[in-house]
Amino acid sequence: MKQTIEGFIYLIIVCLLFMAYLYPIVTSVFGL
Repeated sequence: MKQTIEGFIYLIIVCLLFMAYLYPIVTSVFGL
């Protein structure tokens, strides 16, 4: 169970980093 929670937290961190990386690109493309 602990390993599943750690994997879930890791997945959230990766998603946040991915979104933070893509956000300027998306805003520059769509002009938001």
